[in-house]
Amino acid sequence: MKHKKIDHILNHFPLWMQLAAFTTLLVFSVCFYLIYTSYQRSLQVITQTETESSSRVLSMEIQELENYIQELSRFCVQSCYDRTFTQIVEKDGPLLPAEESYLKNQMRAYFYSRNDLKHLHFYLMNHALQLDRTNNGLRTHVFSEQEIVASDYYQQCINYPYFHAISPSEDTDVLFHYSHSLLRIKTKEPLVLIDVAVDNTFWESLSTNHQKPGEFIALTDESGLLLHSGNDSLLSASSQDILLETGSLTPGDSLYCILDGHPFLVTCAEGNTYHMRLLAFLPVSYIDEQIAQIRYSILATGLLISLALLLFIIILIRLLTRPLTILANKLIAVGKGDFTSTVDISGSLEISNLSRSFNEMIRHIDRLIQENYVAELREKTARITALEAQINPHFLYNSLQAIATEALVNEQIQIYNMITSLASGLRYTIKGGDCVPLCQEMEYVKNYVLLQKMRMDDRLQVTFSVEPDTQDYIIPKISIQLLVENSILHGLGPDRDSISIAIHTYLKDDSLSITVSDNGCGIDSAQLSAIRESFRTQHATPGNSHIGLANLYGRLHLLYREKASVKIETQPGSYTRITLILPAAKEVPHV
Repeated sequence: MKHKKIDHILNHFPLWMQLAAFTTLLVFSVCFYLIYTSYQRSLQVITQTETESSSRVLSMEIQELENYIQELSRFCVQSCYDRTFTQIVEKDGPLLPAEESYLKNQMRAYFYSRNDLKHLHFYLMNHALQLDRTNNGLRTHVFSEQEIVASDYYQQCINYPYFHAISPSEDTDVLFHYSHSLLRIKTKEPLVLIDVAVDNTFWESLSTNHQKPGEFIALTDESGLLLHSGNDSLLSASSQDILLETGSLTPGDSLYCILDGHPFLVTCAEGNTYHMRLLAFLPVSYIDEQIAQIRYSILATGLLISLALLLFIIILIRLLTRPLTILANKLIAVGKGDFTSTVDISGSLEISNLSRSFNEMIRHIDRLIQENYVAELREKTARITALEAQINPHFLYNSLQAIATEALVNEQIQIYNMITSLASGLRYTIKGGDCVPLCQEMEYVKNYVLLQKMRMDDRLQVTFSVEPDTQDYIIPKISIQLLVENSILHGLGPDRDSISIAIHTYLKDDSLSITVSDNGCGIDSAQLSAIRESFRTQHATPGNSHIGLANLYGRLHLLYREKASVKIETQPGSYTRITLILPAAKEVPHV
């Protein structure tokens, strides 16, 4: 019902308007798709470029960061090489004033040996004494050993392979806290816990590589804990969900995340030694700005091309459909019984041919009616001829049987055998049906071979190897005989006066295989290619050679479709082997 309504509406509009509307929709759809895909490709290329560039920079920066941490590690353990310092911290009794003064002087020297330290803390575990050094001076006080032992950074220093811990700081001027433990070698007992708070000098040097608008970097440890962020208002320690999401990011790749309602492109790099991760957050708005100029250019170009193409197509459609409008008007006149009207339209080869065909139709319509009547008579004549063609082979077969009887009466056994074989072959060929059991086909082949041996004598040798379980399977009629005949015709060459043919049938899985091989002159590569081409095109090979193979292949295709095949193996001057592979069935296939 809906189709009828649509057809009713379309009938009120000429063809050129319908084509123009359809073409307009198609052109704009294609252009929109091209513009969209071009934009997406540009976005993908720019995103990939930014990802690769950021990943390379982060890889170098994370290596610099690990080198920086190794420097802090060497800084913390340098006191181990001071024998006096070692003896003091290993001492179990209370410190003497001179010993405490020595530790303070050494600590002052350590503190001012670097220019990036905000705080330096020494926890002397044997003495429960804490030494703190800042730019404002040195403080000394007693600490609670239980409180230090229970702290996370102490446990990390004891259990971590590198005996250190890195933890975040609440002070915005501090990059992170680095803690390192000095152990008694024999007992692995912690003697000193050194805690260093470093300023943002190193972080600022890294940030100079990330100066794009809105871009910032962040540092996390191997567990995903945020150590420092370049933008605390967007990413802080409370942004644990975002940090967990970036935890699945592999170096060299990127992902999108939302910070404060704004999308960011995130890339990362991971250290090989301490497994810290450096994250770079780039606003997607920056990428959009990069492709804005490209987007407008693509859009403008696409629209201009669409309008120009649409105008050209509408004009072309109008010119092409105008002759059809004229012809439609003429057809209306013919429908009213005016067979004298002619039309003269042009503009293209098809329109010109259509015009001539229309005029010829009008001029010869009466004659076509007569030809239709004559065609009916010819059809009846053809049927009679077909009946006669069926009678003649039976007459020939009966005549051969009479001749064979006469030869037998006159004791001409060889002639009798020849005529009987020929008559059996004739009866086999005129018998209805295109498929027969394998045993009947083999009987026909043996009669054919008998006739050929009468002509060729010992120059022809044929052996049969027919497995008993293949006898009742259905095959195309005159298929094996055709292969034998093909071997005799094409196997003998100028340098060969005899040929041996072997016929072998066997079952394999659900297929019946029939192989006819000979030791003839073989088939050269050019002829073999022509035969296989004739299989594909169903045309005879040049010179009509091997036309029987092409016909046989066509019959197999009609009977079995893609379930049957013809396999040809040959060696010029040596042999030819042709194998038919058919579905194993005991019933005639349905075409």
